[in-house]
Amino acid sequence: MKAAEASDRKSAVTLLPGYDDRGPDESDGPGLAVDGSALLDLPGFWAAHLDLVGLDLDEELAELFGDRLADIRATYDRLTDLRTWPVFPVDLGDRGRLAVVYRNFDGDLGVDYLSSPGAGRDYQVIASSDGGGSLSWAEIVAAADHQPDPLSRARALLLLTPMLYDTPPDPAAAIDRLADALRTAGVAGDVTAIAGRIVHRDDEGGQQPAGSAGVDR
Repeated sequence: MKAAEASDRKSAVTLLPGYDDRGPDESDGPGLAVDGSALLDLPGFWAAHLDLVGLDLDEELAELFGDRLADIRATYDRLTDLRTWPVFPVDLGDRGRLAVVYRNFDGDLGVDYLSSPGAGRDYQVIASSDGGGSLSWAEIVAAADHQPDPLSRARALLLLTPMLYDTPPDPAAAIDRLADALRTAGVAGDVTAIAGRIVHRDDEGGQQPAGSAGVDR
């Protein structure tokens, strides 16, 4: 890593007490977790982040989201860069905070969803893209609704949505809510079709981790 890149990364280090984010080359270092907020504005971010059943990083995905495939792939490469673990925080005020972490171990890429009861308190993994936990629609909506403005609410909803594995009680309303969030977040493609795939992922063979993560509402 170049000196300038190392300096930039250290300046953006995100502390996650209780969560081991140290790579094999930095076992005694401050950790690899960095604030990923700037990545939210990259073209193709939501196509790269949202785990849609049956879609790879190909032209079908690009067409669905209205993005250039090259942009989606470039953003995915940024998200999964082994030198950093991008972190996307979701503040819940006095109810604690959540964090979405791209766990970029070489040969073991994944996304961890963490929960902490408050500032300075330890984080625990409540769900993971590898399985072993999920979030209910009510929990995701509650976290999103706590955010201060429409864009923040949309982003929080979409950041947490990949851990939704049970069909919401009112699928049509959930599709409308997700479509509006996608539109607010700047997705130019077929937001209703994307939302439908998210809500009905279990009908398309998606893996379903057992149980809800139990985020405090």
